Amino acid sequence: MNIIKKIAIAATFLCAATAVNAEDGLKIGGRLGYSTQSVGAYDMSLLGVGAGVVINIPAGPIIVGPEVAFLYRSNFTYKSIDFKTGAVKDVDQTELAVSVPILVKYFPIEGLYIQAGVQVDLPLNAKLGDEPMDGKEIEVNGVKTGTFNWERAAIDLGIPVGVGYFVLPNLSVDARYVIGLLAHSKYKMANPLGSFLGGSAAPIEIESDPLSSISVGVTYFF
Repeated sequence: MNIIKKIAIAATFLCAATAVNAEDGLKIGGRLGYSTQSVGAYDMSLLGVGAGVVINIPAGPIIVGPEVAFLYRSNFTYKSIDFKTGAVKDVDQTELAVSVPILVKYFPIEGLYIQAGVQVDLPLNAKLGDEPMDGKEIEVNGVKTGTFNWERAAIDLGIPVGVGYFVLPNLSVDARYVIGLLAHSKYKMANPLGSFLGGSAAPIEIESDPLSSISVGVTYFF
């Protein structure tokens, strides 16, 4: 799925959400956020930044809050050994992404809200170090090696939960935890049976854990 298609899906998803209810009192704002990510056992300590648009739609006692944001994030780091030199280096998994959360906000007391919902992220230009995460087989001098690049999932699906507070009538701060539901990526390796079946055995695929994140943000409503 190319970048234009992913952005179109995000825009369609957001427009559908805003059509749920368009009562008087609708507010549009801009949100800046900082996040940390983890995939499985990797520490949640890596940088993510994002900026986007927030729409608050009153719906009785709650607010429906669809958003669309553009993110840059580093999802995990692992140690890699250069077998030629013996040097050990950190390799980061980085990417751009379009993020579309749809949150329901409930106000137990004035100014303070609890939020939860669903979030779809569309990764763009995902890399592991300098290599694209395209799932293709690696070739050396035109010869296939039986080793494959990691393949990034086409989408991330998660459940965001959190709290927020309006420090001013048009200014809010919030914190969220996104529980990932789908595998972040998968790795393919040559099937040992291939040597007995003339190389026709399908590669073995191993899926990673989901991507989860913690974020804090500031939103200003115009």
